[in-house]
Amino acid sequence: MANKLFQIARSAVQQAVGRFGDTAQNMSNHTSSEQTQLSGHDMEVAQNALSSAMANSSDAERAQLAELQQELDAHSHSAASKQAEQPDSSLSALQDPLEDNQQK
Repeated sequence: MANKLFQIARSAVQQAVGRFGDTAQNMSNHTSSEQTQLSGHDMEVAQNALSSAMANSSDAERAQLAELQQELDAHSHSAASKQAEQPDSSLSALQDPLEDNQQK
């Protein structure tokens, strides 16, 4: 019988990685906080699934789960760095009225 928690973890990581890839592509076109939040939620689900599966897996499954964890970490760090490179439009919107008031 296959380990159901292992299968759920693998599926959750694949979903999160796919959404992070989609979000990174969309960020290059425009910023969408809703998509980023969805990806963050998928990331949390994947992390939780990995933790649950790790506690109930064989040594061979744990090795595969560790690889999935590394893949998830790599994608989350690359998505976070791409988001950090994007200028924060809300911050610039707050700065413009301040500059206008100082000029008056």
